[in-house]
Amino acid sequence: MKSRPPNVIARLAEGKLFAQYREAFLAATGLSLMIVSGDDENWVPCEGGTNENPFCKAINAKKHVCAACIEAAKQLRSSLPCPTPNSITCFAGFKETAVPVRLGTERFAFLKTGEVFNKAPTEAGFDQVIETLLPLGYSKDELADLRDTYFASPVVEAPRYEGVVALLATFAEHLELHVEELMLIENDSEPTSVTRAKSYIRDNLDSPIHLPQVAAHSGVSQHHFSRLFKSSTGMSFTEYVARCRIELAKTELLKPYARVTEIAFDVGFQSLSQFNRSFSRVVGETPTSYRRRKLGR
Repeated sequence: MKSRPPNVIARLAEGKLFAQYREAFLAATGLSLMIVSGDDENWVPCEGGTNENPFCKAINAKKHVCAACIEAAKQLRSSLPCPTPNSITCFAGFKETAVPVRLGTERFAFLKTGEVFNKAPTEAGFDQVIETLLPLGYSKDELADLRDTYFASPVVEAPRYEGVVALLATFAEHLELHVEELMLIENDSEPTSVTRAKSYIRDNLDSPIHLPQVAAHSGVSQHHFSRLFKSSTGMSFTEYVARCRIELAKTELLKPYARVTEIAFDVGFQSLSQFNRSFSRVVGETPTSYRRRKLGR
């Protein structure tokens, strides 16, 4: 079962960090950028949002999603369990790319860009596009309009496009850290008792934290608190406390001379083995491996 608030992707997409990066990405590359839930099986790759390719936009406007587009979407979504970007070329010859955004070891979301040619379009290429679209009932005038947008579509040569994808991969890593923060901090829609509980937990991470005391601090019964907390955060009380401790441990692990054992106890775990198990389950690697990767050694 996925452990995250149900609205975390919407909060991420509507947040200041993503908006600023999307604006900078558009200014630097001229390409569209979307963040798409890994659970969205209805998404198709030619839906590009801001600065969408005019050819793709024209197809979407008529709601003609062909089988080739649906297959392309499946190919992109299949990349999510992998830690590396995945690119495909759709039926019209446009390059599409999905860059995974992970939440620990969990399949979460991806950044999507593309809708560009790597080489200049040709008449032969457009003839193949017509063969795909004709069965969908396009008129001659509509195909003529599509032809104009097809040949006006942007061309980004392969070496430059690879650089764009590398840029997105770096941003995806940044977003992964931000996702963790969004999961743990308050949001405007959650009940006051949950907000109060989160604050209490963060202030007492170095001490034992038990459900009865937090429920009492929040002013609700244990049973009601457990259900309310889970529905608001997407996590059980125990899992939320562990994630808060792990996030604090991540910061401490960047101090090269701090001992892992000391960090484990300082952030509230009762044993090193418990810390290692929890950290590996959430982050996808051991504390020592995480430290070496982050410190570059």
